[in-house]
Amino acid sequence: MTEETINPRSRRPMLPSPGEQAGRGDDTIPAMTFMTVTYELQDRLKPEQFRALGQFANTYGLQKFRFDEKTNRLQFDYDASRLEERVVEHVLREAKIPVLRKLEPGN
Repeated sequence: MTEETINPRSRRPMLPSPGEQAGRGDDTIPAMTFMTVTYELQDRLKPEQFRALGQFANTYGLQKFRFDEKTNRLQFDYDASRLEERVVEHVLREAKIPVLRKLEPGN
């Protein structure tokens, strides 16, 4: 049996800290794996494409996106434990984003 710690103000059991939970082996919060993917676009984005990306920004797991008008590159930061790259690519196709190619990291 585990010993509970009581909050003196509320008189309710206190939750263990994440470090204590990790030590017990009963982690309930999965680890996050942050990824960045960059696409080179054929053309500049149109206002309706920006709106579609804004809707996609509400997707669980997407952290943020950036568009560089000078290089015509679109970059996404996402949590790969919640969102797969193929889902990002599917959304780009649905929004009719003119992707030329996916760039490898460092390009």
